[in-house]
Amino acid sequence: MKERYQQRKETIERLFGTAKEYHNLRYTRLKGKSNMKATLGLTLACLNMKKYSKWMAKMAFLFCQKVIKFLSKLEIEGKRKDKHILRPVCLQSFFAPLKRKIPETR
Repeated sequence: MKERYQQRKETIERLFGTAKEYHNLRYTRLKGKSNMKATLGLTLACLNMKKYSKWMAKMAFLFCQKVIKFLSKLEIEGKRKDKHILRPVCLQSFFAPLKRKIPETR
């Protein structure tokens, strides 16, 4: 039972603690259950998106690591012919030149 509560404390109650501390849910400032329900729903949706974005960044990092490991393995075995062409790049550095600068309007 203690292990189960420990796991719950790390996952579920941490989410509500973050919402209370950083998203002003310690006290209600709205009238009505429906208004508070909508606010809580939006806050929890934002926290889920934050968790998802961290997870996606971790997955992209792991993907880059696997590509680097695979390419270095090919170099060690001598099977890779085009050593100067295929270099592993981070996804952000690959797409950085493709971003266009938006002109400022005054």
